[in-house]
Amino acid sequence: MMQARPIFLGGIISAVLLRLGFEPYDRDFVAWFALVPLVLSLYRHRTNAWLRLVHGLAFGLVFVPWTQTWYFTSKLAAADPIPTALQAAVVSLKSGVACTLLAFFSGLFALASGPLLRGSRLTILFGLPFLWTSLEIVRSLWPLSELDWLTGWLTLGYVVDAEAPVARIAPFVGIHGLSAALVFSSVCFASALLDRRWKVQVVVATLGAMLPLALHLVPMAPVDTKDERQTRLAIVVTVDASANQLQELVAGLVNMEPTIVLFPDPELLPAITSTLSGSPSQEPGELRHDDRLIGVYSTGGAQPETTDSTLARTVAGALSVNGGHDWLVPSRSRAACHTGAELLTFVHDNETREGQVQISNIQRFRARESQRGVVAISTSTALIAHSSGATILELPAGLASAAVEQITFGDRLTFYTRYGGVLEIGCLVITLILLLWLRRSQRRDA
Repeated sequence: MMQARPIFLGGIISAVLLRLGFEPYDRDFVAWFALVPLVLSLYRHRTNAWLRLVHGLAFGLVFVPWTQTWYFTSKLAAADPIPTALQAAVVSLKSGVACTLLAFFSGLFALASGPLLRGSRLTILFGLPFLWTSLEIVRSLWPLSELDWLTGWLTLGYVVDAEAPVARIAPFVGIHGLSAALVFSSVCFASALLDRRWKVQVVVATLGAMLPLALHLVPMAPVDTKDERQTRLAIVVTVDASANQLQELVAGLVNMEPTIVLFPDPELLPAITSTLSGSPSQEPGELRHDDRLIGVYSTGGAQPETTDSTLARTVAGALSVNGGHDWLVPSRSRAACHTGAELLTFVHDNETREGQVQISNIQRFRARESQRGVVAISTSTALIAHSSGATILELPAGLASAAVEQITFGDRLTFYTRYGGVLEIGCLVITLILLLWLRRSQRRDA
């Protein structure tokens, strides 16, 4: 019995430490060493696949529900303002299945780590970050990317704020590159504890400690200001506004001379176009108000996860519309940039404070990766983010309002936008080759 007790501890301790990096605790520095207990436990059981699987599942089954409670409670609230016992049971069942599937990926990481842990210190040091990142990439691939609760949320890099100095690597290697850096730091500290040679301990511990400091020194991604154009952008948050209130909100925007008006639901299009041009329209696009052209577009529909992003060209520049939940999957935002989008628009659709913080951070990472401005709107709140990941404007939740802000259009493609797909495929191929080579050589030696 004494031998069995520590089985679960590594995964559970790492889950607790990593949870401290997210809202409402926001101790993101913990993420640089949070996985140390998990790595130590996996190394201890490097020859026992079942015990490694238990560690990985224990990590996932603690970390996932604790971090994503807001997501499942919001789904329950969306089912009905006063959910019935049956509705609550169905949502609880779905939540349980979702948590189990997400925990499966941490269990798969633990299970697949065996050959790496039985190899040299170098395979541990570099192999584990590649393995973790590869599983994050797999989770974002189609058809898994169609399941919004399975992708994006628990990508490790999101524990860091998109505006933080260490996030400067996002335009070069994306969010998955930041995840790899966090795992590498934890593995360095774990390797220092596992090795008994003091010189090796000093070197790998220094590597782990210096990594976040080194990322502070990464130069900002260059921006060619000649290719940038600024325009006045209006956003409308409707909440439960009546037709008269909506008309007053839109009419108040006209004096601020916006070039583009964005709003959450396509069903509002006739009311908004009628206020601006005097005649209602069912089609988004540019309309004439006095002697000016104003682009009027929706960021998504009632089921934004099922819509495809399209490109809308305006006098100010091209923007992606109907992007819906594309912000969850980096490859979709890259695709929008490749089609010519100079501004990314998404749906921002959670009313809980914790949910808004996580969603805003993910959307601001899309801005930083692509060096594009991001606009995200729901019926209850809105976000405008600069291409640097900084928040330009965030409207308070639950209040019908409208605002106009200056925003930049830019068509420069970052290194990650250009080659992000190649980097992801390369990570998957390297991980697969390394695992197969180690497994084959270890079987031959046995």
